Amino acid sequence: MGEQDDAQPADTEPTSAPPVARRSPRITHQDIKSMKAVESKKPPFYIAIANKLTTAVTDLFGSVASIASPKKTSPCDLNGHVFPKGAWEGEFPRCAHCNKEIRSTDEMGTR
Repeated sequence: MGEQDDAQPADTEPTSAPPVARRSPRITHQDIKSMKAVESKKPPFYIAIANKLTTAVTDLFGSVASIASPKKTSPCDLNGHVFPKGAWEGEFPRCAHCNKEIRSTDEMGTR
């Protein structure tokens, strides 16, 4: 009887094993080789630093060149001159804003 107490009765089903947790798929050797190939295509750090320095120096020279530009523009150069109110003296009228002579109607603004 001692042996029967340890064994399960014949009319009950044996307990099933707990569900196995799913594993994530393993990385294959081919996957590892392809990842290494992608890593090796990245340029070395010193090339990236050289590219950033080149960009910084180019931007610096561009900024200095735009500041030191001898050509000055005024709003009248961009938008056109303003015709003076009333009468003018001299051969050509002078702009009310910058005091330049207005020699043709093409130099006038639309204001």
